[in-house]
Amino acid sequence: MLKLGCMSLSYKDEFGAGKLNLEGFIERAYLMRLDGIDIHTRALDSTEPEYLRKIRMLALKKGIALSYIGVSSNFGKIQDELPEEINSAKHWIDVAAFMGIPL
Repeated sequence: MLKLGCMSLSYKDEFGAGKLNLEGFIERAYLMRLDGIDIHTRALDSTEPEYLRKIRMLALKKGIALSYIGVSSNFGKIQDELPEEINSAKHWIDVAAFMGIPL
């Protein structure tokens, strides 16, 4: 069975202009009858547990799967800057795990 989804970066201009937030993106996905959404880290307003729970619950109520979390990283940096990239990647893995998003 074919399933359809959308990546939040598809609306990066609307997110960037403040015309769309993650809640609105979930609602839009619901109205378009999508099966799931992929979230880039830029779409999240916070990584506080309360906010993450709110997003997860909204997606569940709308029947929208949180399919993927996109993380921008650069592991080609010089050795001294790599720990920061590694810590950032670990942070987003923790966020994805908390929200039940497969990587």
